[in-house]
Amino acid sequence: MPIRKRPEFKRINELQEGNVEISYFLVESIDIRTKADGEEFMAIRLKDRTGITDSRIWDDIDRYRELKAGDVVKAEVDVRTYKGKPSLNIQRMRLLQERDFEEGFDVRWLQEWSEYDIDELWARLKQMVDRIEEEHIRHMVHSVLGAKEEVFKKLPAAQSMHHPYFGGLLEHTVWLTDNCLRLLDNYRELNKDLVIAGAVLHDIGKTEELAGESRVDYTTKGRLIGHIIQGRDLLRKHAALVPDFPDDILLHLEHIILSHQGEREWGSPVVPSTPEAFFLHIMDNFDAKMRMFLYAMKNAPADKEFTDYHRALERRIFLGRVGKEAEAEEPIEE
Repeated sequence: MPIRKRPEFKRINELQEGNVEISYFLVESIDIRTKADGEEFMAIRLKDRTGITDSRIWDDIDRYRELKAGDVVKAEVDVRTYKGKPSLNIQRMRLLQERDFEEGFDVRWLQEWSEYDIDELWARLKQMVDRIEEEHIRHMVHSVLGAKEEVFKKLPAAQSMHHPYFGGLLEHTVWLTDNCLRLLDNYRELNKDLVIAGAVLHDIGKTEELAGESRVDYTTKGRLIGHIIQGRDLLRKHAALVPDFPDDILLHLEHIILSHQGEREWGSPVVPSTPEAFFLHIMDNFDAKMRMFLYAMKNAPADKEFTDYHRALERRIFLGRVGKEAEAEEPIEE
């Protein structure tokens, strides 16, 4: 008997206008709207690891009213375009079932992950922590990482702003810490141990602010407290586990975490008031904004000269490049 091949399912970036395809999607959002004739229709944002697309259910929407954001669905879609972008008319749809895994479904189809090896990123992060000379700080940071390893390796850095993919929090933290180390030789007045610890822990509160498997969302405490205060609380908790942790060091690290977003209107309760905190804020903002630039360019249509307007960056990004694109630079090795 011949061995059956697994069926092939197209990803969002492979869908072509005029085709009818059956594939799996993650429901990003749902909106009930009204047609010109007064009848309701359902507008659904569908997502997989290759992108996000709009879709519509025009008729018989009552059977889908229990659908919610975060659900995984198998859908038959008629691929159209609207204003130059893919738009799907959903013909049939059901929730994911156990039999789908037997047919070859893999949850990783729906999850966009960092391009970099997660275990290698984690090893690099711990190597940089080992460069902290003050033993109280070093032991405390390793304590936090040990407690948060599993979730730290998986979470995005944000839902949509920067590094919005699984593993993005770790990738951002490694690149930020590495960038800080590259520049510290030019600013020898700064306390290197405070900068390294601050870079590693600045977003640690996101390990409690965000949660989820196929789709990440805010936890209840994350919405009510926020990652900045949650990060400060984690710092205090693990500093208390290190005997005789110096009060002045704790104060400086608390300030770095509380002020790392730079301005009160950006979410920080205080502005950076030490050179280490100011340095960390600038470097954090740089890595976040640069990744926004590169991510927008990577996901732009190949036939466009500029990206769509980027609300966070407040501009359209020019897609013309000079010469051959360089490979992404790896973190430095010591």
